[in-house]
Amino acid sequence: MIPALGLLARRLVGSTGSGCRLLWGWAIVFLVLAAGQERITQYSLLGAIPLGAGLVAWLVDRLRPALRPFAVTVAVLLLVGPSAVFYPQLLGPDSGVPEAWREALAWVRTQTPDPAAQPYGILNWWGSGYWITALAHRQPLSNPTQAGAEDAAWLLLSEDPAIAATMAKQGLRYAMVSSELLLLPSEQGATGAFTSVVGGAGQNISNYIQTFYRAVPDGSLRPEVRFMPAYFRTLIARLGLSGPWRHAGSASVQALAYVRKQRQGHTYKEIAAEFAGTPEQADLFIAQQQALGNDASRVSDNPAVPCIPVELPTGIRQVFPEASRLAPETLVFAIIP
Repeated sequence: MIPALGLLARRLVGSTGSGCRLLWGWAIVFLVLAAGQERITQYSLLGAIPLGAGLVAWLVDRLRPALRPFAVTVAVLLLVGPSAVFYPQLLGPDSGVPEAWREALAWVRTQTPDPAAQPYGILNWWGSGYWITALAHRQPLSNPTQAGAEDAAWLLLSEDPAIAATMAKQGLRYAMVSSELLLLPSEQGATGAFTSVVGGAGQNISNYIQTFYRAVPDGSLRPEVRFMPAYFRTLIARLGLSGPWRHAGSASVQALAYVRKQRQGHTYKEIAAEFAGTPEQADLFIAQQQALGNDASRVSDNPAVPCIPVELPTGIRQVFPEASRLAPETLVFAIIP
């Protein structure tokens, strides 16, 4: 496309045809936009296809007739070859709607009221917006255009105990959430989209997750991530960790005391003491450490094990799956203020 644009540029001078200018302008605009966002290349194809074909035709036309069949063969290999190589990769993995979401979306479509009589919305994070529209035939709060993403982020991070009333006033009657929204333990460590939700609300991730440092015998510092009480007070944590996504048992660390220190011009939080026990004992430990002049807080070293009590907000009830199931990926909640 790019060399074709250069050749075509000469025809723009003094040209009265609008077709040439439209094609050239379309290709240039979307080529520039594609440099900022890769998915825009889909739109640039509308310029790349005719320009690429035109360039091939222009080159072949200038060859001797005996060489043209060879040139066409080479051109076909160059234009079709890359697509043929990547075609199996594109078809191999299932990049559509995950099976767990399909089941939940089918339930929403068949088991929730028809919005034609009384329109309502569904609280969701933007990645599932088009799925809700296409398969559940319901109105999502946010979608991949980022419309509603900021509002969804604020609601998902809300610590308000009366959040159900707020959502109802906004016309939301259901919430669909995925376990991917939390930072859940995995073989690669804690993974999830929680950080993107925090970014969508313009909040600081350190309100929810902090890194502390432990002094080791060789004099170095070992970083250790801890999940703060605010993380477990968010709506998304209360929705998931009050039920299926919560791990059984207690975290190995439930409270922590630390001191602020400096090294090489950087301030960091060094672990002074840790505690694991009952909530009442953890609160006593914090009070004792604060009396000693240390900062102290409830924490958890496991994002699926809360360091504070976690319950569903009043007016919110899990409706899918209806029966208990082993950590389903997608949950549906009804908002009943």
